[in-house]
Amino acid sequence: MGVHFATTLASAIGLTAGNWIVGASIGIQPTNLQTMSIIASIRAMFDDYGNGVLDDDELVEVMETINDSAELEQEEKAPIPKDQIRAARKLPKITPEEKPERKTRIAEAKIMPHATREEKAQRKQAIAQAKLTPHMEQRKAEIKQAKQLCREVRERNKEIMIAPFIMDEMRKFQTRRYQKQVEEAKLVAGAGLEGLMRLDTERLAAQAKDMNRKDAEEKRIRSDLKDLVRSIRTAQNLMRKHYPNGLFEPDPQRLMEAEERPTSSIFDLLKKKREISLALKEQSVYARCIKPYTQAVALIRQAENYSHLEELQARYEQVKRQAVPTNS
Repeated sequence: MGVHFATTLASAIGLTAGNWIVGASIGIQPTNLQTMSIIASIRAMFDDYGNGVLDDDELVEVMETINDSAELEQEEKAPIPKDQIRAARKLPKITPEEKPERKTRIAEAKIMPHATREEKAQRKQAIAQAKLTPHMEQRKAEIKQAKQLCREVRERNKEIMIAPFIMDEMRKFQTRRYQKQVEEAKLVAGAGLEGLMRLDTERLAAQAKDMNRKDAEEKRIRSDLKDLVRSIRTAQNLMRKHYPNGLFEPDPQRLMEAEERPTSSIFDLLKKKREISLALKEQSVYARCIKPYTQAVALIRQAENYSHLEELQARYEQVKRQAVPTNS
């Protein structure tokens, strides 16, 4: 009864499992987009591993990120060495000894012929070259080097700032919060699609009420339980309204036939649009009805995949060893 649809949907939302709201993050704050992108790539790797489609390139890229984050988590951000830029800018562009020679070079360049376009270009280039001095070149190189150092320190600091969030993602199933999520997910998944209407939201609501809101982790668990209660109650209300005689999977042929229906008049076109709209609505309602189940299945699968980190680390090390050329 809709198990295939539910399994497919659970696989589709697997990358965002980890909270009762699809797409919710784990309290990510700094450098949001980059952090979320890295976490999405980590979840994708584990999802591909679970589906048996993980390739070595993806494995190496993600595992290197995880291993680097494990080291960076212990580091502190370094101050940006802006003083080196200021010091480089204070370097002299020219010395008193160089001024007469520079003035002579510029004067000689200015008297170059400039009747034609080519001569003008050569004269312009010669003047620009005449203005340069060894100290000017040195100053420019020092400034460039100092700016590059600042960029490298900023990038390193960004990685240090992101690292704890990456490691929180890797350790999340060791926390009370996610262990509680998995515990409840197993009850929801165990009930199956047929048992969604029998899920006891009062029990979950009572648990949420008893949580200590002054404790940070219990406060998050309380929020997760309330999200789960809302999700189940929404599903149950939709099932009462749209599936009073029992939940069943929409016929996928209905949408395909509606989309392929030929039209020869405005009336036919309007009818086609209405049929497509009704078919899409039916699928949407069904997806919302089974949402607690699909999220539970996705979370359980993710927890199982994350438990194979050591196996993935061993495979990563093997791939790296094989990539090192041997001396013949």
